[in-house]
Order: sequence, then C-alpha cells, then structure tokens
Amino acid sequence: MNNETPFQKISAAQARELLPDLEASGPPVAEFARQRNVDRVLLYNARRAAGLAAFKTNRKKSAKVTVLDHESASEPAGRSIVIELPNPLRLRVPPGFDDVNLRRVIEVIKAC
Repeated sequence: MNNETPFQKISAAQARELLPDLEASGPPVAEFARQRNVDRVLLYNARRAAGLAAFKTNRKKSAKVTVLDHESASEPAGRSIVIELPNPLRLRVPPGFDDVNLRRVIEVIKAC
C-alpha cells in the first residue's frame, strides 16, 4: 500500500501563479513541489512556458542586424554591418572591425 499523499490537483494557471514563490524560496523545484504537495511536473512545465514567453518577448525587442554593401572614400570597400537598435539609433560597423571590440560594443548596448 502506498503511504504517499496524493498531489493537490492544480491547473496550469495555478502552477504559473506559484512561480514567483518558487523563485523567491530557493529550494529546487522538486522540494518546493513536495512542500506545496503539488506535482513537480506542472511547475517544470509552467517555468519552461514562462521562460519561452520571456524569450519571445525579448527577441521581438532585440536589435535588427543587416549587412549592407558599402563603399566610401573614408573606409575600405566591403560590407558594413548595420545594427538597428530598438530605438531610432543605428550603429554601422565598418568592414574589418575587430570582433573582440564588437563584442564589447554589443555588451554595452545590451546593458542600456
């Protein structure tokens, strides 16, 4: 005979409502689920769905990058990278720009 208490039945919406408490509490999902007497799978699914929704939202807000043919007297012929930020600003990266410095520029942009 199984001595375990059956899980409290909760909906996916109720599992989503528990996510802030889960994140604030600190214990692993399985322990949190045991403390609340709910199925941990519902919490894992709710957390994954919330992460996916956040990813989709952030992806829509991210900068758009295009590569344009560009030639001018001030720089060597080649293809420039133009980064269109979510605001009206555009960042043009000339051909041959150091990739380490470009990563630094991108990190600064992400921090803004």
